Amino acid sequence: MRGLVQGSTDIPLNERGYAQAGAAGEYLALENWDVLYASPLSRAYATAAVIGERIGISTIHTESRLQERHFGQAEGMEVVLRKEFFRGTLIPGAETWEEVQARGLEIIEQLALRHRGARILVVSHGGFIAGLLSVISKGEIEPGKPPLKNACMNLLSYDGAWKVEWFNYVSPELEAVTAGR
Repeated sequence: MRGLVQGSTDIPLNERGYAQAGAAGEYLALENWDVLYASPLSRAYATAAVIGERIGISTIHTESRLQERHFGQAEGMEVVLRKEFFRGTLIPGAETWEEVQARGLEIIEQLALRHRGARILVVSHGGFIAGLLSVISKGEIEPGKPPLKNACMNLLSYDGAWKVEWFNYVSPELEAVTAGR
């Protein structure tokens, strides 16, 4: 694994990603879900399709505001090189964390209003989710600390204010797939 900055580049889901999506879907099937949304990037949409099969939802709504953070000139770079090359500086053309956070909060609030009382399942990307978790937790959860695991699950609730119920959860089945067992 090269550890590339994928960002908003449309990179397809790999074999391990399909297995992780299946394991996450098995866990999510233990609950009832009303509607399924996904980023239109193929890796998120494919993940949502696998999860949708497991939870019994065939319609996947796409929403461009659920896309991963755009990393500007760092798109496609190895993470190690990005950290070395852009150490402590803004990446030219990259979306700021504040922009990601504002976009994330805007879309989940709109989805909550559009589907009042529904259980909404959203498939997105690590950077987007990290930014959203950070703003909802008022900075208690910092982007990248700890790094979100692939196909981890995060539960948000709304009762007059947004609350992070749990984050970065990986079921035992998903852990086994991720570890290659």
